[in-house]
Amino acid sequence: MTARYTADYPDVVAVRRKIAELRKQMSPTDSSSPVATTSVSKANRTDSPAVLQLKAQLRAIESAIVNKRSEQHSISLKIGDYQSRLHASPMIQEQLKNITRDYQTAQAFYDELAHMLVHLKLNYSRSYWPRSPLYDGK
Repeated sequence: MTARYTADYPDVVAVRRKIAELRKQMSPTDSSSPVATTSVSKANRTDSPAVLQLKAQLRAIESAIVNKRSEQHSISLKIGDYQSRLHASPMIQEQLKNITRDYQTAQAFYDELAHMLVHLKLNYSRSYWPRSPLYDGK
């Protein structure tokens, strides 16, 4: 219950009050009197159904609290991971911009070299082959 509601919630207050009353009933009022210890030992041996039900509810609630705390911890770790990614995104964007710029520069240089190679091959083939008398040179 405390995982969902605050300590001031009426149902939480009522359950805590019942638990406190049951603990008072279970604890000996005077440890020196044998009658009190006998009644406590009988109470420990045969708890009433209401006490058993409250104990079961308490165990279930404590188990739920443990589960919620572990879930909260894992969510906190995920939040930290997402925040670190968020903080790193401007740096990654800058790196991507630099890589894109470098790629475009390299692509322009490659295109220029490829164009020069085509012209060199064309000029070489024209100068290498002898001209035929039938070729008018135009």
